[in-house]
Amino acid sequence: ANVMDRSRVSSSNVGMVGCAAPGDIDEAILAAAISHGPGVGRTVFAGANAADETVTYINSGDLLTEAFNDGPAFVGDATPATANLTLITNSASLTAQILCERGNPTTAACSAPTGTAGGSAGNGLYLQDTRDWFAVHQGSANILMADGSVKVFYDQNGDGFLNPGFAINPDDDQVDAVGYADDTLEMARDDFFGGIFLNDLYLKGKFEN
Repeated sequence: ANVMDRSRVSSSNVGMVGCAAPGDIDEAILAAAISHGPGVGRTVFAGANAADETVTYINSGDLLTEAFNDGPAFVGDATPATANLTLITNSASLTAQILCERGNPTTAACSAPTGTAGGSAGNGLYLQDTRDWFAVHQGSANILMADGSVKVFYDQNGDGFLNPGFAINPDDDQVDAVGYADDTLEMARDDFFGGIFLNDLYLKGKFEN
């Protein structure tokens, strides 16, 4: 709340948690059942083994979901056969991102539909990777915003995910690798902030020479 109070970004445009997508197959498999009751050797509920009956909430081996996103990313490769999104690295320069979000772009990618980062490879700009949200409600997803409101975003191209502006070339073969089927903008900047900096007033360049 303290950060949002000082932010130039409207709290109604900052997504916090939303309808969850299936988790990544290599890390979202439940290792142990979540259960309690007689005969359950491992429980996450204190004192629950004293219950009269065994109750299993989620079975071992079930696929879990992800309701929080992985952070800023860019289009690492738009070639259909090897298409991918790449998460930001800890050594990335954010100079272009700051200028772009401040409305002083140094690259044409700032003119992407969102008006912020275009998410294209090599231009130093990033968008939030929103693929941990999924349109589970007949083509729509509910997203809880920082002001406590809930917004509904619509999957317009049937891939199940909500694209905040990534420049994905349309190709059926890349959906399994990327998730986004094409560059259809489904989270416009007027409704969703897909950038990085909620408040960059405390950032500056090197003034002294």
